[in-house]
Amino acid sequence: LHRRLCQAVLTRGSRWLSGCCTPSSVEHRPAKNPDAPKSAPFFEPQIDWESLSDPVRAAAARQNARQRGADPDLVDAALRLRAESSDGAAAVAAAARLPNWTHPDSPVGGEANSRLVRLIGTAPSTEERRGFDARTLLQNLRLLASRNLSLLTGQRTHYFRGQLAQLETALIGLALDVAREFGFQQIGVPELVPPELVDACGFVTQGTRSQVFLTGSMALIGTAEIALAGYLAGRVYRIDQLPVRLCAVSRCYRREISKVEDAMYRVPQFTKVELFSLTSPADSESEHQRLLSVQEAILNQLGLHCRLLDMATEELGNPAYRKFDWEAWLPSEARFGEVCSASNCTDYQSRRLGIGLAGTNLGGFPHTLNGTACAITRTIKALVETHQCSDGGSVALPPALAPYMAPFTNELTMLKRPPMKSMYFARLKRQPML
Repeated sequence: LHRRLCQAVLTRGSRWLSGCCTPSSVEHRPAKNPDAPKSAPFFEPQIDWESLSDPVRAAAARQNARQRGADPDLVDAALRLRAESSDGAAAVAAAARLPNWTHPDSPVGGEANSRLVRLIGTAPSTEERRGFDARTLLQNLRLLASRNLSLLTGQRTHYFRGQLAQLETALIGLALDVAREFGFQQIGVPELVPPELVDACGFVTQGTRSQVFLTGSMALIGTAEIALAGYLAGRVYRIDQLPVRLCAVSRCYRREISKVEDAMYRVPQFTKVELFSLTSPADSESEHQRLLSVQEAILNQLGLHCRLLDMATEELGNPAYRKFDWEAWLPSEARFGEVCSASNCTDYQSRRLGIGLAGTNLGGFPHTLNGTACAITRTIKALVETHQCSDGGSVALPPALAPYMAPFTNELTMLKRPPMKSMYFARLKRQPML
């Protein structure tokens, strides 16, 4: 009898456990978060319909969209759909495609209308303006493998070897240290996210204009900005909890391919150190200047000649209220090329991600800002071309990188051609017949 009772208890217990532990019966409840929103899905945009319905503001929204290269008819389409639709989802979707408002000081027009703010670094002399391009020089040094890879890893891909791989790590270390000095906290981020998160950040995931790689039900991030914004989604902050400053290292994936630009300048995947700030509306413009200060500190330590541009309206994309670009001098091409940017997105992203401010008198939504601390591939291109030696066979790295190269090599400030033996596998010898 005792044995039968034990068997009955075990049988019923195992059935109960198996029923409780099946995936269909498990209820995943997130831990209670005091900062979590009380309502609204994270990815449902909070449209300011009261402002958009005002005829004066609606006219301003049409003009703003026109100046930024967007469709001004979206304003009327969104208002019409809101009046006709019962659920309002179509109206919200149309209004969400409108770009952010624009800073009154932003130049109007295309890239050529962008305004020069200032120059940093020493302009190279006439004799220094030409030389090997970075790709050729690094291939000659046997530090870059990029030939005949299109069938293996795709177009415009590469392998960093030896000191070049170490230089990538050193640049990441330098950028993170400077970011920490300015109060940014490092965080590790996922590189696969839901497409809804990408859309909520203002990036297009569908259509021919999309630069996003979709894989199944997920998307590869084009910048860590997306993952960092998602980390803050659904939280409500008190004014004394701001600003929140985060930085992250990630791989970035973009579908952009250019047949004109250099193969190290425009690539489908690269490593980047990203800055992200969440501030009160009153502090976002001063925080924008803080991001620029982080970038300038890094570029100065790398000894690059750069110019800062206040970007014109057609270059802002949908999220940015105002954007500045740092462009570095590329000696092999005798031109400036963008190496990092900093954008103030005001409440454009926070409205779409449910990030709120406690207290309605503060405007309801905090402001988000993002900036590039270091885009590795483009920075290496500018760095190598700027600091290549006259012998055509080495690169004199700036002293600021020496501490970060120290764990890897005794040649702290030089990229040199390595000996054959150190970079290639030994040949397999023919074995005698058994």
